[in-house]
Amino acid sequence: CMRWGVELRDGTLANAAVRRALACGVIALQAGVRGEVISVTPPLVIGESELERGLTLLRKGIAGVQREA
Repeated sequence: CMRWGVELRDGTLANAAVRRALACGVIALQAGVRGEVISVTPPLVIGESELERGLTLLRKGIAGVQREA
């Protein structure tokens, strides 16, 4: 199982990033004691280009909500 977590400043920011990721087609969940972590679990069988696209969308989503905060 491959699971990644990205810790953000707070739960509000993480929630906004998760919503943006979902809107872009990336499945992410909010986690962490204060909800400040974005949890991503890509499929075990995933092509490099699909993984790259998903990470790019996630990165853009996080950057977007950080700029707006």
